[in-house]
Amino acid sequence: MNSIEVISFDFDGTLANTAPAMEKAVTILVKNISSLTNISYKELYKHFIAISEDFSRKGNYSRHTWIRKTLEHFNVSIRDSEITKLVREYWIIVVENTRLYADVMEILAWLKKKGYIIAILTNTDGSYGIKRKRIAEAFPKNFFDIIVVAGDDTEKPKPHVEAFYMLTKTLNVEPEKIMHVGDDYLSDVVGGLKAGVIPALISREGKLSNVAKNTIVIRSLRELLMYL
Repeated sequence: MNSIEVISFDFDGTLANTAPAMEKAVTILVKNISSLTNISYKELYKHFIAISEDFSRKGNYSRHTWIRKTLEHFNVSIRDSEITKLVREYWIIVVENTRLYADVMEILAWLKKKGYIIAILTNTDGSYGIKRKRIAEAFPKNFFDIIVVAGDDTEKPKPHVEAFYMLTKTLNVEPEKIMHVGDDYLSDVVGGLKAGVIPALISREGKLSNVAKNTIVIRSLRELLMYL
């Protein structure tokens, strides 16, 4: 695949190991909501997780919305200003506890040295600007040639093709010369295929199901080099 000129990456779960940070943030968030409402932590946590998963599948990543919908289940409401404060504290915890995977800086530096254009193509966090701030905290300034946050920079998040097309148009590169690496089969692989780019699914834990046979699957960024 020596025709590849651009390599784009998802952020969470691909470059950044954010799962532990998100879990810590959710735990503290739910405890704070429980204190404000006197609803049991166990019941709040169960419904918050269910709602967050449901809305994520629908492309809605707004933590404000997740909190409101969780409280609606219990017929409880709190002030919008309080929700804003809770969400702000949530993202502070996520940023403070996010770590890049061990192979990230080494492989990205190698790709840059070889002349590849490197990009981030990731989904919104549901509040405009949050994802860019998180990326800025994780990487040196101007490290990437371009960053596209689907749902912030475009109307719809991945797997909608709009964000992929923004990448090709901005860089003036044909889709087949772009390889996109991500950890979500629907958003990154199915969306990428629809847009005409070459998708690669990264599964660092090796847990896969319902993946098309011709899908490029890697377990680390080092394995990506075999396909370039």
